[in-house]
Parts: sequence; C-alpha cells; structure tokens
Amino acid sequence: MDIVKLSINRPVGVTVGAILLVMFGLIGLTAIPIQLTPAVDQPEIKVETRWPGRSPQEVVDEITKEQEEQLKNVSNLKDMRSETTEGSSTITLEFAIGTDISEAKQDVADALRQVADYPDEVTRPSVKATSGAAENAIAWIIIDLDPAYADQFPDFDITTLFDPLDKEVRPLLDRIDGVAEVNVYGGRDREVQVLADNEALALRGLNIADLIRALRSENVNTSAGTIAEGKRDYRIRVIGQFESPEDVLSTVVAERNGKSVFVRDVAAVDLAHTKQRGFVRSFRQPSIAINIIRQTGANVMDVMEQVRLRLEDVRTDVLPNIAGDVGPHLRLRQVYDETDYIKSSIDLVTQNLWIGGLIAALVLFIFLRSLVTTGIVVLAIPISVIGTFLVLLVFGRTLNVISLAGLAFAVGMVVDNAIVVLENIYRRYQMGESPMVAAYRGGREVWGAVLASTLTTVAVFVPIITIQEEAGQLFRDISMAIVASVAISLVVSVTVIPAACSRWLRDDLHARSSLRKAVDSIFGIAPLFSGMVAGASRGIAGIQRGMLGWTLRPAIIIALTAASLFAAGAMVPPMDYLPAGNRNLVFGGLLIPPGLSMSEKVDFAERIEAKVKPYLAGESDLADLPPIPAGVDEFGDPIRYDPVQVGNFFIGSFGDFMFVGGTSTDERVVIPVGQLLTNSMNDLPDTYGGASQSSIFGRGVGGGNTVNVEIVGPDLDRVVEAARFIFRLIGSNEEYGYGRIKASPANFSLGQPEIQVRLTQEARELGLRPLDVGIAVRGLFDGAFVDDYILDGEAVDMVVLPRGGRLRSIDNMGSIPIATPAGQVVPLDTLVRASGATSPQSIHRV
Repeated sequence: MDIVKLSINRPVGVTVGAILLVMFGLIGLTAIPIQLTPAVDQPEIKVETRWPGRSPQEVVDEITKEQEEQLKNVSNLKDMRSETTEGSSTITLEFAIGTDISEAKQDVADALRQVADYPDEVTRPSVKATSGAAENAIAWIIIDLDPAYADQFPDFDITTLFDPLDKEVRPLLDRIDGVAEVNVYGGRDREVQVLADNEALALRGLNIADLIRALRSENVNTSAGTIAEGKRDYRIRVIGQFESPEDVLSTVVAERNGKSVFVRDVAAVDLAHTKQRGFVRSFRQPSIAINIIRQTGANVMDVMEQVRLRLEDVRTDVLPNIAGDVGPHLRLRQVYDETDYIKSSIDLVTQNLWIGGLIAALVLFIFLRSLVTTGIVVLAIPISVIGTFLVLLVFGRTLNVISLAGLAFAVGMVVDNAIVVLENIYRRYQMGESPMVAAYRGGREVWGAVLASTLTTVAVFVPIITIQEEAGQLFRDISMAIVASVAISLVVSVTVIPAACSRWLRDDLHARSSLRKAVDSIFGIAPLFSGMVAGASRGIAGIQRGMLGWTLRPAIIIALTAASLFAAGAMVPPMDYLPAGNRNLVFGGLLIPPGLSMSEKVDFAERIEAKVKPYLAGESDLADLPPIPAGVDEFGDPIRYDPVQVGNFFIGSFGDFMFVGGTSTDERVVIPVGQLLTNSMNDLPDTYGGASQSSIFGRGVGGGNTVNVEIVGPDLDRVVEAARFIFRLIGSNEEYGYGRIKASPANFSLGQPEIQVRLTQEARELGLRPLDVGIAVRGLFDGAFVDDYILDGEAVDMVVLPRGGRLRSIDNMGSIPIATPAGQVVPLDTLVRASGATSPQSIHRV
C-alpha cells in the first residue's frame, strides 16, 4: 500500500485522523495519573512487632530470630534485614522484581503463623506492603493549640488528643480514594492504670505478680459449647472480661484469714495515657503531626483535592468537638503539599515546551524562509506531543517530571522527520513540479530514509523500556515519551506533511509580491548568510587541494579535535545518579547521646527553635536578618548565604533520634534553610546533626552517589569494632570526611546506658525468682502489662503502676516493700543489687 499516495488522495481522512489523535490525546491528558516522580516497583514487606519496655537483645532473642527462621523460606525472597530497637522489631523483606505483592504478603502472614509462641505483652505482628516512592508523604498536617489561647489553658496537653484524632480524623482521611495510609505522630495512647499500694500488698503477703495473675484470670471470656433447647441451639459463653473500672476493683486477688482480698483493697483504677516517649513541636508549640501516603499509581492532584476538602471538614466539624473547651481553639495547618512542587514542575516544563516549540519554529523559518512551509512542519509538534499522552495512558504510565522531560526533549526531535520530507518536497516543488506531484514524489523518495532514521532513534530507547530494575523503571517514562512521540512524528511526516504540501503549496511559485520576497529573504539577511556560507565552503575546499591538503588540513583537524575534547572535558558537570530537584522541603536529623531524657530532648528542641526563631516568617524583616554562614571555600574564605525566611518549621524526637524540618517562603531558594537548620543543631554539645533539601525522588529510590558498606559477623562486639575502624578510616580521608558518612545505627559505637538489677543470695533463699522481681520492678517505672481492656469498643493496655504514678528515680525503688514466698516482707533494696552498664541501642541483622 502506497501510504503517501493514499494520504494525498484522502486529505479529509488525514485531517480527521489528526484531529481525532489530538482530541483523544487531550482526553488522555485529563485521565492520566499525575504524580511527582515515576512509580518505582520495589516489592517490600515490613513485619513490625512490639514488646514494650524490652531491650534490643531481649527482642532479638525472643522475637526477631524466631520470625527470621520462619520467613527465610518465603518464595521469591531476595533479601531480609531486621532492625531491633527498644521494645520493637522491624523485619524488611525485599522480593524479586515482578513478584505479586499480594501473594507475597499472604506467604509472609502464613510463615509468621508458624512461630510457636510469643511472650506475654507482645503485640500481634503487623504485615505491611510498601512500594518505594509511595512511602513518601504527599501531605503533612500539624495540629496544635492557637498560641493566642495558650494562657487560657495552661494544663492542656496536646499529646492526649491522639485517640480522638486516630478514631475520627484518620478514618476520614483514610477513606479517600487513592490514600494508602495515614499516620498520626506525637500523641499518647490511652491506658487503664491499676495503681497498686505496695505496702497494702505486702501486708497481705501479696506482690505485683499476684495482682497481675488475678486480673488476667478474671479478664477472660470463655466459650463453653452449645446446648439444645427445644427447636434452637444456644451457644454458652462465660463472660468475665472487664467492662468498667468497678469490675476491676471487684476482682478477688487472694484469700487471707478467710476473707477475700479485692483489688480495691490494694489498688485504685484510673484512666490515663501512656508514658511519653516522643514529641512533635511546630513554631515552638507542642503539636501532633499527621502525614498522608498515597497509593501507587494514584493521581496525586485528585487525591490532594479531596484531602483539602476533608481537612476543611475536620477544621470546622471535628476539631471543635474533640477537646471540650479547647476544641474551638485548635489549629489545623497543612505545612507541606506535594502538589505545589508538581504544579510548579509541570508549569516549568510546559513553559519549556512552548519556548522550545517557538524556537524550533523560528529556526525553521530562518532556514525555510516561508511561513507556509514553516507552518506545515510545526504541525508535527502538537500532533506528536499531544498524541503521546494517549500512548502513556494506554500503557499505564503517569505524568511526572521524567515523562514531561521526555516530551521536552522530543519537541526538537519530532520535527526532524517532517523537515526531511518537506525539504525534499519543496526541492522538487522549486524544480517546477506541481504541488501534488512534488508532494507524492518527494514523500516517496525519502520514506525509507525517514523510517530508518526513526528506527535508529527507537532502537536506542526501547532497551531501557525492557529493563525491570530500578534504573529501567525510573527512565522508562522518558523512553516511552520519546519513542511514542518520534513514532507518531514518523506517521505525521508521511501522511500529514505530504497531504498539507499538496494543498497548501501554490502553483505560482515565481509570482510573488515584493513583501513576500522580502520575507523570504528575511529582509536581506538570508543572502548575507548565504554569501558567508559560500565563502566558508570555498575556503574549506581550498585547503583540501595541493600542498595545503596534506599540511594545513591535518593540523586543523588535530587542533579542532583537541579543542573539542578539552572543552567537553571542562564542561562535564559533576556526575550523579539522580538530581535532587528543587523541592521546597528541608529535612534533617540530630544524633544525640544515648539514653537522653525527655526533658533534655525538649531543652535541645527549644535551643534549636531559639536559633531559628529570627528567621521565621513574620518575626523579622528579611533586610534585618544576618547572612547564614556555610563554612569556608577552598581558599579559606567564609561562605555565606543571603538570609531567607522559613515558612514552616517543625522538630520532633522518637527514641534516640531527633529530626527537624522546614520550608522556605521563597520556593526558589531552599538550600539556605538547610544550612540554617544545620548551624542551629551543631551548636549543641555532644551532638552532631545536619539538614538538607529533600530529593524529589525521596527515600528508597536512587540512593544518590553513595556506596554502601556492610559489616556482618556472628560476634556483635567484633562487628562494632570493625565498623568503628572503617568509620575512622573513611572519615579521616580528605576526599570524603566525617560529614559525608552516614552510619546505621547512627550511634553504633555508643551503648545505651542501662541499670542491671540482680537478685541477691538472700532473695533466692526467700524463694524469689528473677521473673517475679522483673515484673515488680517494671511495675514501678514503665508499668507491668496485665491485659487488654475494652474501652469504648477499643482494646487499650491495662498496666500496673505504683500508687502515685511512675517512679522518677532509681533511688526511690529501694524502699518498696516486697512480700516473699517465705512469708517475710522486706525492702526491695535488700533483695537486689543495681549496677550501671551499657547495651546496644539497636541491633541490625542481615
């Protein structure tokens, strides 16, 4: 089939086809999911298990090793790593590319059911599938008390709002189509506290372990079978689960002297909140943070539109009703919105597309010197680019900065085929052939060359589409966009271009007005350049003949080649795997001494806030702010950034790690904010921290230009010693330095301070065992776990604590009376010996 002839004879059909392609391309543009970066498929499953209050070594021995033993045989498992910290175990399972994550999740759940048994107080393992880029939050929300009303509510604790926010706000956001997960940070769960009177227990020959056993045995619902009564079968259940504090107080602990000892005789019951183990602060105010994570492939723009509507409902309908009189004065602020950067990126690329298209049209006009022929070639740009949107939609791709970059690159490429075809048609047209004949013969002559040229371009990018690893997934969109646009331009060049030339070129080539001739010559500029080109051509031809051909010509070639290589080497930019982008978000961390108390962490946070305060928006005029120091250059001269105001600022702490974050009021100037936060952290004693602009590719993708070194061995002490040696070796190297090394765990060389309690010989002779003493000691500080208590239809922890609350010092422990199995009541300090020691902060296993 002669496609060129068919297109010339069917111009209406070609026109309709082009219009339909553009129309469906525009429809595809509205339907294609929009997100910041391509979706990278990194099949991972995380297994999280909590055992409150236990040391990392205990968690490893009792939980992590048992789970790893069962999980190592899961199908398609590529890598398994675990991180165990105080009271928590997280196992990350990485699967081969292409693994069905739903099946893998089911396999993991089945394997975990093979674990024989877990200790008391261990929560049921949670299995969560993750997928690289979806782990990045698309929005961060801060909830706090309006500072203008802080003096009216001095006793208000924002952390106590965790439960209402978790029950009312989180489900409201979780139900949005496209939202994968909503997390609430900075709050404290509710718990039922049984406040034991240790003296009353001891006087009755009881201890904390007896109280816990009594409560556990009572707080049980037991199925007792079925019974047939007439025409029906009835299920029989023995109900014992606590439904009110009065049920707890009425529990019989033991019998003494023929009388029952009730819980009310030795303890009280209170509804309170768990021990504070972390915090979030924003603008120097205690806060609660909420983040929203999208589903893979979801349209971020649509999701965020719904999120904003729901947040407005939360602001007007939920917050005023969740904290009594404080509720109307609670603030809800969205401090980060990923769509802001997406919109700016799309606008920038769209602007570049327009500019690139106009420049291409201008260049074409300069060389073609005809508005008609220039217009014919320029037709290829919108048809090819818009048609690419339909191809991306059909293949399930998304519109992101990578695919848009591919379209920007393609603007200059899609006109190549059209130029070749049109130039040949126009050449024959200038030779005197009619537009119809010139269009047909000119198109047919170069059809094969245009096809070969297109196939060579496609052949370069198609292999990238077939790569399944991370690099292939990242650059698949740019390859798909270029391949689709160039392929469409091939069809346009052999259909639309000949058809347009056959109808729009006029037969009267030489009958032109003086204005038209002036335009064709670009008002005399074209002949000037033609003369210059002709002169250069004659000069080049001259040096290729005679003596100059074998003397001067080689020298010129060598000189030009050397100059080109030198210029290329000098202009090569620094190499990196992925660019960071210009995301208006700065994030960083602060390494603090192990075991730092909560009050000291808050003090550190307040000192950082004091350094940042002058730069907060609204605090000072930008002109009055001092420059931001940024070290020295290679000559020893100080480097300073111009001051910039911080739009949003937050700081938090969980475990032995503190984090900071912020945004700039000027989205074009973000790096100085990172330097400001770094300077604010590095003024603290015995700490090391840093903050930098967050990459658009976020966590888990790319990894930048990093080299990972793993130190693995069966002996933890030897592993730590080897890691310490390698850390010092690399840090002392001038090419790297300590500032470019990141260790995991961060403070691997520093142990967590702990107090080790050991039973004395006297305690053993009196019948005490480490388990009973451990329960008693835990009940003095963190609280000894009893069981779940159903509160408002939700299970919360029930713990035993001393009357008066948690002890604040180890010195207060010694006077606590303990009833021994031998019948004696003795102070705790006569039964145990406490000594200082250190233990690992966290344990990583590979």
